[in-house]
Amino acid sequence: ALTNGVFVDSIQRQMAPFAKDKAATNLRGVGPMTSSWFQMAVLADSPIKTYMDLKGKRLSMGPKGSNTVYMTEVILKTLGIYDSVRKDYLKWDDAANYMIDGKLDAFGIPNPIPGPSVLQAAQSRPIRLLDVPDKVIDKFASISKGYYKTTPDVSVYNGMQGKKISTVTYGVFLTAHDKVSADVVYEVVRHFYNPKNNAFVLNVYKPLREAFENAKSDAFLGQMKSFGLKLHPGAARYWKEQNFNVN
Repeated sequence: ALTNGVFVDSIQRQMAPFAKDKAATNLRGVGPMTSSWFQMAVLADSPIKTYMDLKGKRLSMGPKGSNTVYMTEVILKTLGIYDSVRKDYLKWDDAANYMIDGKLDAFGIPNPIPGPSVLQAAQSRPIRLLDVPDKVIDKFASISKGYYKTTPDVSVYNGMQGKKISTVTYGVFLTAHDKVSADVVYEVVRHFYNPKNNAFVLNVYKPLREAFENAKSDAFLGQMKSFGLKLHPGAARYWKEQNFNVN
């Protein structure tokens, strides 16, 4: 199964939205998939240069009930501007179209890079992505060890060529139940992450390219360890064969 580090951390420590559920102790890490970077987009010719400039502006918070709404609320409340922003709750592709048409000032989403809706906007008009302030990233890190700071290259977007942004990120991982046979997990991992099979897999689903890039180093193992996700024995066998530190 696929899940992100924040959810794993939350369900293992019985934090919201799993506070009333029994703590999960049977999840095991298998390997890295993609990452989701929080991306707040505005038009490149917009006067909005920082999050503080969103005061009085029209912002899509994302569809109600989505993780986008949750993360955007954390950002705005941490900066003390939550009540100063004009809020809409649009689907991401609708938000991109509204911004292109001048009906919206900004929209955000935690997504891989490129994110479809952000790319949609950038293909029509040059955009700018806002840096997430360190105090906000620290707030996310205090909520869950699944959040961390990165500075991804966002050159893929028109208007952001040659640029990086500072933002909050969480990883997405392949996981398994602890009762799944070690031999089964080993074979799945061995075939899925084998570089000889990458071309075939990418022909089916190109966004998995990042998963294969992440599998080239053992950094993902440190991420799993940071929020307490134990490695499945079958996966540990494979990654140990790649000379990764699985301890």
